[in-house]
Amino acid sequence: MKTYDELRDICERTSRISERVIDNFLLAYAAGHQGLGKQMERQFDRFRHVGKKLGKEVMNMLRSQYLAHRVFKQEGLLGKFLKHPALDRFTGAERDFLLQQHKLPWRFLFSTIVDSPAEDFYTMEDVFTGKMYLLFSPGVSRIRIAASPVLWFNLIGFNGFCWQSFGPVAYYKSFVADDIFFFATELNPHMEEADELNADVERNPLPYMMLVSGADYPLTFHKEDELLFLLAEHDLEALDTATLKTGFKTEYEKGVYRISHKQWAEHPHFAQAWFDEQKKLLLFSAMTLRGFERLVKDFNAFGHNFPAEPYLRVHMSMLTTASEILNKDVVLNEYLDLFQLDSDPDKDKVLEDINAFIALVLPDINAGLVPDIEEAARKTGVDPDTARSVVESVMGSLDKIPGKKPPAAKKKTAAKKTLPAIRQLPPQPAEGVRLIADEDKILFDLHLYMLAGEIRREVPWEYLGEDDVFGVQLPGKDLVYFVSVMGGAGEFLGLSFYRGYEGLAGFLEFRAEIDRLSDLGQSDESIFLTSLLPGGLLTVPHLMLSYTDRDHLEKEDLAAIKKSGARFRGRGKWPRIEEIIPGYVGGYPSGDVLRELFLVMQQVLIVLEKDMQDEQYMIREDDPAGTILIRVPSGKGPRFRWKDHYLVADPAWGETSYSVKILPASSAALSRLLEAGQELQLELFLLPSPVREKGSRDYFPFVLMMVDKLTELIVSMSVLSPQPDLQSMHESIPQKVLDELIKTGHRPSKIEVRSELLFGLLEEILEKAGCPVERTDLMPQMDEAIRSMISQRS
Repeated sequence: MKTYDELRDICERTSRISERVIDNFLLAYAAGHQGLGKQMERQFDRFRHVGKKLGKEVMNMLRSQYLAHRVFKQEGLLGKFLKHPALDRFTGAERDFLLQQHKLPWRFLFSTIVDSPAEDFYTMEDVFTGKMYLLFSPGVSRIRIAASPVLWFNLIGFNGFCWQSFGPVAYYKSFVADDIFFFATELNPHMEEADELNADVERNPLPYMMLVSGADYPLTFHKEDELLFLLAEHDLEALDTATLKTGFKTEYEKGVYRISHKQWAEHPHFAQAWFDEQKKLLLFSAMTLRGFERLVKDFNAFGHNFPAEPYLRVHMSMLTTASEILNKDVVLNEYLDLFQLDSDPDKDKVLEDINAFIALVLPDINAGLVPDIEEAARKTGVDPDTARSVVESVMGSLDKIPGKKPPAAKKKTAAKKTLPAIRQLPPQPAEGVRLIADEDKILFDLHLYMLAGEIRREVPWEYLGEDDVFGVQLPGKDLVYFVSVMGGAGEFLGLSFYRGYEGLAGFLEFRAEIDRLSDLGQSDESIFLTSLLPGGLLTVPHLMLSYTDRDHLEKEDLAAIKKSGARFRGRGKWPRIEEIIPGYVGGYPSGDVLRELFLVMQQVLIVLEKDMQDEQYMIREDDPAGTILIRVPSGKGPRFRWKDHYLVADPAWGETSYSVKILPASSAALSRLLEAGQELQLELFLLPSPVREKGSRDYFPFVLMMVDKLTELIVSMSVLSPQPDLQSMHESIPQKVLDELIKTGHRPSKIEVRSELLFGLLEEILEKAGCPVERTDLMPQMDEAIRSMISQRS
């Protein structure tokens, strides 16, 4: 048994060896090994905002600690380094030191001090396993002189007799084990047991290292009560709220009761319960332990027997620190703002009735008269409220247009990249292909949502932008889903899966248009308007996996998550899966599409993990510009083999051939009309108010509108349906335009269009009828009319 003086000599000798081996050589060597330094900087960039608070000196110390952990952790780089000739320089005690560290890897631990048997020696307890260990750390001693920490976070290594800390010693004045576990569940919502936490720290310690930014936050008290957030969640089939009124104040909104304790609901206790009728869920919440215990006790007096122990305890200091580190609002109680939300009921609309109604009222509107809305609504069967909304939209746009002449903008055409021709991906043989194994079918739903949780855990939006696209080819098909990560701005977290080359081309064209408008300094409102025009994302076929709040999920999502058995908690943590069929309201995918998505998500997770390790993985520098990584399967499945293929984008991707049929008599009739010297603007746009019809999927109506450029009056407005599909609707446009022009009784001298789609559909047909078609980038008169219509409906 060594005395503490002998142990001190061993520890100090080990520290001197550590300085020579690690500080003076190994860290720099590791940073240059296999791009580890670049990988580290990319990881630290995710927490640049925390680094500004901590300062350059602290962040550099954390970088050294991070590298040391990568070298000396379980299955770290040390085993490889020991075989490298560069480490032959170390002999004797230095080599023995390295061999000793390889035998017993270093680890990060959250611990409390149990005893201090000698100066700089501490008996520590791992707060998540209960195991004790002897630590030598002069750094801990220095900190205890100036502060009174309740928890420590150290990177420790064994010297053969006791443990020593390496790098900065992290301490916390107000965090306890419950706070650390809460932070871990914010990083990984699937974590359920505290004994999983140490493994998560070993996998990626960096977020936990950032907790040092909250080291000096003190415990908060109101008189004798410590202030913290306490919650407990219980299943409850039904609740008799009527009897509760003798001791509680009850309120009701959207299927949720808020039950406030009459004496303990105010500051500082805030003792309240929440009952969700649909989810059959009861939530207790309070900000003091006395308030929580009194809330549960008085609630139990009405015939219940709930434990007075909260399942979640978290200090206010941890909420603040977690929000700063994760760069988002951390919300514990999803129901808090429910009673401040307004509801907007949907109105039923029938396509034919709306068109008939518009035809009746439009002549009066153009004549400057107020139409008889009630009579027109009665004749066409349109709901009176909907009828008034339509008229107010149109009249509102006319009221705003006169006298408002924006200066003409100089035309600017976005530059197009010329990409080289490429070799196509070979289609996979379909024979014998099964996407999932028979034994996996039972657990398919669980695996699907576990994958969704794992992808969120990778936080890809923190290091990938929307333009960092990669693809996954489906087995047995030539179909590729192209994946784009959303959320770089922190507002909407998720991934889009663009279906096929058509989907990718649509996405890239939309992004290019948004970039063009941004370069021109256009407002957010103008950019939003672009999303409703041809080529907007609602006209691009894709799937979407997003992360939102539980109360923002659709019934299908909630039912699927419940069926899967997966568990999620917290705002912005609940996965929502949506299929966007062009022109239709997004909905939960069918089983076949879900299986495709499942396979794609498996490869997405692999790509994200590889990209985290190799910053050049997704883009090969020796390939031409526009290269896209594609994961390509082989084999009959369901156990496919996958390889990487780097594909160069083709400008021909997404090209659509339209089969347009018009009545020859219509073209001839238009050509015989007299020219009136009138210039028209023509636009097709999506109306973001879904049409709901029994027996069919909800869809977005499209409006084909013509405006007189000089008078700014609406000449024609027709509502089109994307049924049965968007291509059929597009093919119907030329005949519709001919019909509407003939109704005016004259030929315009020119028609301006903005989209390549309309230009391609109409140029040849209208030119033959004596109506020149011209492309333009800006149509302010048309935009004002559309903007007014959309604003009236929002």
